[in-house]
Amino acid sequence: MISASERRETASRVLVSHNASRFEGYQSGERFYMPTIDVASASQLRFARQARLWALLCLVVLLPPAVSEAGAEPGLAGVVVVQARSSSGDHLRDAAAALEKGEVESAERFVRAELRIHPRSAAASNLLGFILIRRGELDPAEASFRRALDISPTYVPALINMGNLYLATGRPGEAASQFERAVAADPNSGPAQAGWSEACLTRGRYAEAVTHLDRAREIDSSNPQFLVALLNALLKAGQLDRAWSVLAEVSEANGSTPEVLVDLARVLADNNHNDRALALLQRASLRESKKYDLEYTLGLVLYKLGRKNEAERELGLAAAVRPDAPAAQFALGLAQAALGKEEDAAASFARAVDLQPSYAEAHFELGKLYFSHGNYQASVNAFTRAAIARPAVPMYQASLGDAYYYLGQVDRAREAYKAAYKLDASANSINFKIGLLELRLGRYGDAEIYLKREIELHPDNADCYSTLGELFLVLGREADADQALKQALAARPSHASALYQMGKLRTRQQRYDEATRAFERVIELDHSNAQVHYQLFLIYRRTGREDLAAKEIEIFQKMERDAKRP
Repeated sequence: MISASERRETASRVLVSHNASRFEGYQSGERFYMPTIDVASASQLRFARQARLWALLCLVVLLPPAVSEAGAEPGLAGVVVVQARSSSGDHLRDAAAALEKGEVESAERFVRAELRIHPRSAAASNLLGFILIRRGELDPAEASFRRALDISPTYVPALINMGNLYLATGRPGEAASQFERAVAADPNSGPAQAGWSEACLTRGRYAEAVTHLDRAREIDSSNPQFLVALLNALLKAGQLDRAWSVLAEVSEANGSTPEVLVDLARVLADNNHNDRALALLQRASLRESKKYDLEYTLGLVLYKLGRKNEAERELGLAAAVRPDAPAAQFALGLAQAALGKEEDAAASFARAVDLQPSYAEAHFELGKLYFSHGNYQASVNAFTRAAIARPAVPMYQASLGDAYYYLGQVDRAREAYKAAYKLDASANSINFKIGLLELRLGRYGDAEIYLKREIELHPDNADCYSTLGELFLVLGREADADQALKQALAARPSHASALYQMGKLRTRQQRYDEATRAFERVIELDHSNAQVHYQLFLIYRRTGREDLAAKEIEIFQKMERDAKRP
């Protein structure tokens, strides 16, 4: 199994809950807010926080209040952009200047030099944590933030950074604790309130999120990003009247920038108000705007509206403007896959993971493509990378189990399924998958437990009823098998597997006419099932119809030979 340290080490992108986040870099003074956009793809992925969590993780730089003359520009959800104008030493000033130029390695050298001179500098330890996140080293970054807090337990920048790191690695409860400590240390910290709100949103505590954002706005009413975040929280809390009031306040303001309109559109699309989102994007396109942000968000909204050709065009433009943006490549791949352009989609997903090796969703989509074409080993590799990057997603573990199952590696399949079950015992079909595997392994008692549990959770699961009927046949419980198979066929009359098992049951009961009708229906539904011809051979031989028996055994043997050919 993959160790916890391996999972964390490779999770350099990280994310909040099951929401995808993308690292797009940092420009000092630039605001980032990219709310999630739900995408109704086959895998029900979410994929639009590309710059947001980069900001969440990175932007609290820096200096102890006693020595800082820094100017702070608050951003969203714990983001504090602090530009160092003076520091406790030349090394920190040099580090801040290097970061402004994007020279991360130089910045790290300066900070480490400062720490050699002042090993108990909370500001230097905090800045080192920021730099380590830029390098994708999350465990060392967390240790650096913790060291800053050991030195100064009420150092607000480190508290906010630690909270953001916890958010991005799927620990919203721990994040909330850090933001609460930050607010206690500085009640007038808008970013701490906004970060606390983000932690509440992640845990579904929408009313609390609204309360914290209201407080953030009281602290800094000039920050439009707090209003954008408030719109998101209000929509999720179902407070629509107030949400539309906030939307009007932000979008109609004379100082409303195209970037803010794009942010608002993303929030609206995230909450499935796609027509409103499209209208805002059309307004943004009439003003001077960052082309990437506009094209990317417009593509996402069009995708959600089912306008896939237009989505592919807009996302293609976004990817051309920012070929280094993995989020654009991924979204383009989704649009291409929806249009049936699987080779193009695979190429887009591959570019996304080349740009960002820990991009879980892109690995997962690649795995799905490989799986659909029978390349199960490649799908194992892709699903494994997705599960490493996002170990808390049951779907990734379950899909890995499917790939192992089709490779014939049943022990590994069982291990992956159990990992998914441990994450969410009620996840759709996971009990069924485990039950089916236990049946194949001859563990009939466990198989019955999991299959019945699946039916309790999803009573219309025809596959599960069919498998339960198969299990009861193996155990000789004909009455139970009859009931389970009838329920499977009531849910789905053309269920080939249930019809096949029903044919076997009727054969065992010597009800040959009913068995024959069931098997003939299976042949209509599934031409690849060789065993059904063998079952018909047995019926015809037992009923003295040797000519038909000979025909069926000939078909069966030919199909078996064909199946063995390379």
